Amino acid sequence: MRETKNIYELYVRNELYQLPRKLHQEGLGYKKIANYIKERYGFHVSISTIQRWARNISNPLGRYKIPERSPELAYVIGAWLGDGTLAKREKGYEYMIRLMVKDYDFASQWGKALAKAVGRAIAYRPIWSKKHCRWLVSARNYALYSLLSVARIDPFVVHELLADFPREACRGFFDAEGSVNFDYYYVTACVNNYSLVSLFGSLLESLSIKFKVYRFGRPCLMTDPKSGVSYTRSQNFIYCLRISKKVNLAKFQDTISFTIGRKRQKLKRLLERYS
Repeated sequence: MRETKNIYELYVRNELYQLPRKLHQEGLGYKKIANYIKERYGFHVSISTIQRWARNISNPLGRYKIPERSPELAYVIGAWLGDGTLAKREKGYEYMIRLMVKDYDFASQWGKALAKAVGRAIAYRPIWSKKHCRWLVSARNYALYSLLSVARIDPFVVHELLADFPREACRGFFDAEGSVNFDYYYVTACVNNYSLVSLFGSLLESLSIKFKVYRFGRPCLMTDPKSGVSYTRSQNFIYCLRISKKVNLAKFQDTISFTIGRKRQKLKRLLERYS
């Protein structure tokens, strides 16, 4: 549990590991590099440790392979926050990241992005689940599993990983949760976690795309249409991030759009209605 809570620190340590070699090549001495790291990150790293990092003798991450910040990682996280799940098998030390969706093009793109994000040469391929009538993509990666397990509780933990690639992060999220409404001329994404809406709202703002957030109540009791089993919802409200008006929809199309073909075509037809 302690490792899970501190997993975001691994990303900081990964950056620290890269710094000494870079700064030493630029002519800085080991002591100055130690002072630089202390001032910028608040971490004290001994001069002997910096020497080992700079000479690539040791690695502060141990056995963990941390995915680099990248457009692909931003897309993976954005989509997972919408539709993803985690699975853990302690006996086999398996930590699974999963995405189960109905669109093959979405599943395929997520599998490709995930492979690139974790440094895998071969894309993760979608597998059809007869039980759920969905395409399933899954991968084993402890570091990413741990990061997402924290992000599920506090989405803003991954804000810095998404902020440099807001287009890809938002595309992943809207692929997962977005829909196009022909009747009322808007694109929307609805979730029961207000922090998610705030996170992706901040990313939309960085792209100068205007939106509004609405809160709707919903019944406390829900019945599963397949099993007939009734259960109580954990959240009585749903929050919808809504993009409307031609200028905002056009900017969304040009900047973010959808990976999913049917959603992309529907947005195109909606914008054509303004002509």
